[in-house]
Amino acid sequence: MPVSRRPKARTEEEFINQANDDVLVEPKVISELESPRNQLEDESDIQPLKLRVPRELVRDIDNLLSQRKPKISRHNWILEALYEKLERDSG
Repeated sequence: MPVSRRPKARTEEEFINQANDDVLVEPKVISELESPRNQLEDESDIQPLKLRVPRELVRDIDNLLSQRKPKISRHNWILEALYEKLERDSG
């Protein structure tokens, strides 16, 4: 009889990250957050990017996100910040 391994215990940060990825948002909220720059024609428009960020900065971002209503994912918050920076610097 095969025996499976015990699941690896997750750290608090891993648990929070998984929870942020699993958050469900009502379609009404999604439509309010969508803008033309967020609508991609197809998946080939997406460029994967690995970003190394100090843990303290990630904690600060997560603290801000936990207070924000409606809640958005860390990914969307970072994209929003990038778009704001591009608009500010190009203007």
